[in-house]
Amino acid sequence: MIMSSGDHPPNIEVIGGGQVEMPLLVYVSRENTFSSPSFQGWRSERSYLRVSSIISNSPYLLILDCDMYCNDPTSARKAICFHLDPKISPTLAFVQFPQRFQNISKCDIYDSGLRCTFSILIYTIQIRRESLDGLQGPVLSGTCFYIKRVAFHESFIQNGNDILKLKESFGSSNEFIKSLRQNESSMNRDGNCLSAMQLRETQLLASCSYENQTKWGTEVSDSFCMIFAFIFLSSLSKHLLEVLLTGGSFQTWINEQRIWIIMSVTCYLYGSMDAIMKKIGMREASFLTTNKDMDDEKEKLYQMGKFDFRTSTPMIAPLVILVILNLASFMLGLVRVIATGDWDKMFVQVVLSFYILIMSLPIIEGMTMRKDEGCVPSYITGLSIVVAMALLTVGSIVLMD
Repeated sequence: MIMSSGDHPPNIEVIGGGQVEMPLLVYVSRENTFSSPSFQGWRSERSYLRVSSIISNSPYLLILDCDMYCNDPTSARKAICFHLDPKISPTLAFVQFPQRFQNISKCDIYDSGLRCTFSILIYTIQIRRESLDGLQGPVLSGTCFYIKRVAFHESFIQNGNDILKLKESFGSSNEFIKSLRQNESSMNRDGNCLSAMQLRETQLLASCSYENQTKWGTEVSDSFCMIFAFIFLSSLSKHLLEVLLTGGSFQTWINEQRIWIIMSVTCYLYGSMDAIMKKIGMREASFLTTNKDMDDEKEKLYQMGKFDFRTSTPMIAPLVILVILNLASFMLGLVRVIATGDWDKMFVQVVLSFYILIMSLPIIEGMTMRKDEGCVPSYITGLSIVVAMALLTVGSIVLMD
């Protein structure tokens, strides 16, 4: 899928077919309308599903992100073996394969390989016969899986041959509704090409507004100190054991812990805020592809295992504020413990702050020691100090009251 920065109508091009001995390739560019609330990745996927239903109508589909590809030609056969197994097929919707990434550095400081997500998942299922979702099956990652076409709409096909009720669920396209009851392609058998009527249908099916007002478009988580210490250390130990059992190292464990903390105060925070704003109508849904460019300086820092902090202020500032808050909390807490011996009240705070500071060493280094282009800009450090001091002041006033 190629997406432009402006609005454009749907575009479908069929490459191959006829006398050309090659697999049929269909380019689909879904209608792009930023003013429409339907500009979302999952709606895009459904538009491709609709278009493919009147071109090939294959009962099984391989779903990949726009920057992913399948590097194992036997994966289709492996997936179909599960889909055709009479014992599990009736309740099987998809077969998930792990995502693997190229050009990952030895340190993998950003946890770019998603090693924790997939390696531990596969180990848990294959070795321990357990599953992370508690339902005896893997989670759906959104890419790299083979899924049954009927899994997208089977629950809605409960109306028999009532064409009006089917249109309430699946829209106005007769060709699309016809494909729901077919297990083979609806293309012309002689030339493998779309007729003029079918081409018009694909334009309709790839529009942003097709599924508006349809059911398919609207329906598709002292003793107190001892307890804390036990839970905290047990959690860290469990993660370390999983890392070691799946081929990782102690440094891998540190990197994964560190990136979890970083993501908690950046992408998880902003993702939650974005979801809330969309829910209350303060923000419309959007979908933008990320920049995949890599210059020589960024590549050099990455291979050296150094974080590159050249990004927007909203992404860096929360990290620096977190470090400053925990540094102040750790120092003040340590002074209080030494002065008063009040370990019962201060143990949890001191240990948590120390743990966060240890995991934040690359950020501290970027704030104080590094002078390269990827260091934390001084103005962000200054701004973060002001914000952190304000938060500490407000917090102390509230606690005093």
